[in-house]
Amino acid sequence: MYLHIGKDIILKKEKIIGIFNIESILETKEYQIMIETLNEAKRIKDISNGEPKTLILYKEENDLCGVISNISSNSIGKRNNKND
Repeated sequence: MYLHIGKDIILKKEKIIGIFNIESILETKEYQIMIETLNEAKRIKDISNGEPKTLILYKEENDLCGVISNISSNSIGKRNNKND
């Protein structure tokens, strides 16, 4: 199954590692390190149009990748559960 996470991005569900509310994790050291690492490796896409709400982590081959979306983590989670 696939999950639409915003704009024109669709991910295979089995590749998704986690869906995180950015507001809840923004101040954590782990978030800062993860974003810095993904940016340096050019493995993160920001499709939030300046309104980041959700960080979706997924595995592409053997690499950790991420997408920052302006769709709430609740909405993406509901889409994920609806298609099971």
